[in-house]
Amino acid sequence: MARIPTGEWLQSKFGRLVDMTEVVAKEYPGEFSEPEYGFWSIKKEIALMYWIWPFLQIAKEYFTAFYYIDLFAGSGLMKAGSDFFVGSPIVAIGSTLPDSKFSQYICFETDERRKTALEKRTAIASEYFGTSKPIILNEDCNDGIDRVLAEYCPIENACYLAFVDPQRITDLRWSTLEKLLTHCKGDLIINFPTSGVNRNLPIADCVKALTDFFGDAGWREITGDIDAIVEYYKNKVALVRVDGRPRMVNSLPVLDENHRRLYDLIFATGSTGMKNALNDLKGRLESIRTKDIREIYKVIAGSQKQLTGY
Repeated sequence: MARIPTGEWLQSKFGRLVDMTEVVAKEYPGEFSEPEYGFWSIKKEIALMYWIWPFLQIAKEYFTAFYYIDLFAGSGLMKAGSDFFVGSPIVAIGSTLPDSKFSQYICFETDERRKTALEKRTAIASEYFGTSKPIILNEDCNDGIDRVLAEYCPIENACYLAFVDPQRITDLRWSTLEKLLTHCKGDLIINFPTSGVNRNLPIADCVKALTDFFGDAGWREITGDIDAIVEYYKNKVALVRVDGRPRMVNSLPVLDENHRRLYDLIFATGSTGMKNALNDLKGRLESIRTKDIREIYKVIAGSQKQLTGY
């Protein structure tokens, strides 16, 4: 099959994203998240949307059950400037394949109002797209991960896709991620909050939070080199084995229009079949300029009349 040109591919992804947004945006309209990274957060949603298709295609060949787990689910709707777009739980529901659906969607959200909004929006989305209704838990994933994995995610003949999107270093403890990594086979998309980590590295009061985030104090030996810090975290993810096999781990830095590094998307998979998918996704996302992303999305969403400069 011929490879779709990246510009056309991006327009098709944004078209899907706009469609999903229109399905849920009128429900609970006053509640939405305003992500720290603004419009650049949309790269995470594109990555998740892309990942689901090959993941489900491969998973259904080897497993009888597959789960979507969202550790920081949000309200299901985000706003950047004047633009709205759906968050990861709605993307996961709206990207599910008709012939191989997730067995269950499990979402953590600590804020009561966002949890209520997410319940209403996912109920509409799951009915519209023909999926199961998500389990939405109003609790901290660091406190609830053991129970959730034991109750909802069997180890036998099952795998998972986890979306891990902490906004601050205090949101996620390494011990939580390690429990997820060791539970059973699964893929992870992790937002490594690079700018936040870099900002807090020299602050003495942040030592404990950073040590909890990394799981040890090894990060203190490599301060000042953010590339090495990201690699250190990636190596820790890769070394957590399931059935004696390490995961393949890769990453993509996300920069703003001034080339400042905002966050890194870290991808971890135990499937050799996902390696080509990961390389294709990285190549596409790396070739897309932030200016193009904003411009094309506005066109697709109907806020501009024509494409310019693309």
